[in-house]
Amino acid sequence: MAAPPGAGAGAPPGRRAPRPVVVLLGDSLTQRGGAVAGGAPGWAARLGELYARRADVVNRGLSGYNTRWVLPELPVLLGGAAAGAGLVVVWLGANDAALSGGDSAAQHVPLAEYRDNLRAILGHVEAMPGSPRALLVTPPPVDETARLRFTGGAAPERTNAAAEAYARACLEVARETDTWALALWDVMTAAGRPAWEEMLCDGLHLSPSGEEFVYDQVVRAIEASHLAPSALPMDVPDWKDLAGG
Repeated sequence: MAAPPGAGAGAPPGRRAPRPVVVLLGDSLTQRGGAVAGGAPGWAARLGELYARRADVVNRGLSGYNTRWVLPELPVLLGGAAAGAGLVVVWLGANDAALSGGDSAAQHVPLAEYRDNLRAILGHVEAMPGSPRALLVTPPPVDETARLRFTGGAAPERTNAAAEAYARACLEVARETDTWALALWDVMTAAGRPAWEEMLCDGLHLSPSGEEFVYDQVVRAIEASHLAPSALPMDVPDWKDLAGG
């Protein structure tokens, strides 16, 4: 039987199969990262562009979701196009950290349950075919003043102290499970005020500068992995190779 196109010693340079898959599992910070806002693409869209012709980036961001609501949906979220993942970026916790007595109380997940849910999510990722690597990203900081201005509420429904507590819990789970992690709360706040506040458009979601910052941090992290964009060849030949040029 003849070899499939691209197989064997005579295959044009750059052709290989199958294409690696990078899955982005998260909430609105991930879902909105796949859009263009203010004339600039979000962090997830830029990541897809970076991996063009090298890997498929599958955005599984679910606006408003917390870890409790993500868990039962994992068979769907990590199935289909995501099933062949080599890397799963897990960025959850911004909604879990909503205050239990605030206007967003329905999204709140207690800290202990958040830790348990993250462990369960990581277990599901580990059990996927090929045992993909996971990258845990902590919740970002919250600008309480801007958040109150946006919601118009009488009291905060999120606080930066709560966001930090969930970020610390995320890092604890990463250490316990020997999972790769990006301490986003720390790297954003290290920029100081007002720099990190300007990375948020409504006290919670990313502004264009925040999208750029998160993109840079995620790329920096994954460059150390087996799916570093700079290390992956194109999976089909360059047209110049086909043209003999």
